[in-house]
Amino acid sequence: MLKHIFRATDLSSAQHRVICGAAVLGFFFCLRGAEYLSVSSKRHRYCFQVSDVLVKDANGNSTSQYASASAVSITLRGSKTDQNGRTTTRTIGKSGHPPVCSVFAALLLLRNAIAINMSGDEPIYSSSPGRVLSAESMSKVLRSAAKACDVNPSNISTHTQRVGGATALHAAGVDADTIRMHGRWSSDACQIYIRHRDAASLQLARRMSSFNSNSNSNFAQTDPNGGTRAHALA
Repeated sequence: MLKHIFRATDLSSAQHRVICGAAVLGFFFCLRGAEYLSVSSKRHRYCFQVSDVLVKDANGNSTSQYASASAVSITLRGSKTDQNGRTTTRTIGKSGHPPVCSVFAALLLLRNAIAINMSGDEPIYSSSPGRVLSAESMSKVLRSAAKACDVNPSNISTHTQRVGGATALHAAGVDADTIRMHGRWSSDACQIYIRHRDAASLQLARRMSSFNSNSNSNFAQTDPNGGTRAHALA
């Protein structure tokens, strides 16, 4: 699904760049919709800002280059389970498989912020200053991608990113406590997503996150220099 979204992305469009970056980061960080999207034309005070996303090299220094980047850190200034606004940070390393890579998505969003002249305290998931990506728009994109991947779109919403991320972690062998901490669940609610998952759910997670470097795959789009479009951008 993530590969399909990237394939449909027009990178000259700020709206498309934001959608692509939001889809990937939402998945890798198991984000709640309210943490990065506007809902009913309103956004929470803890919605991600430009300054909340930091791409780092191996020495922990900020970098804007994919080649030298090793991880991305996000700062959450509140959430459904943190109404007092205690900040917390989560970090994920580079997958090395753009566009299904948290670092690639973060750089796409940060470069978009520069392109549309956003300040550090503005929502990073914005297609223009003051215009935050809506949950409705994100759901529409996810359902379209699901349909293209032969997944029932009626079961898809912005919560799919959070569920899919947790399921993918479980399928990869990550223990439940680590998943709960990463996704910032305050209870064992995440067990609903990772315990006794059926084949369809696990397949959905794999379809969301898997990367096929085969040049004959639908994703691979060759640029004039012979690399894929994502690698060329990175």
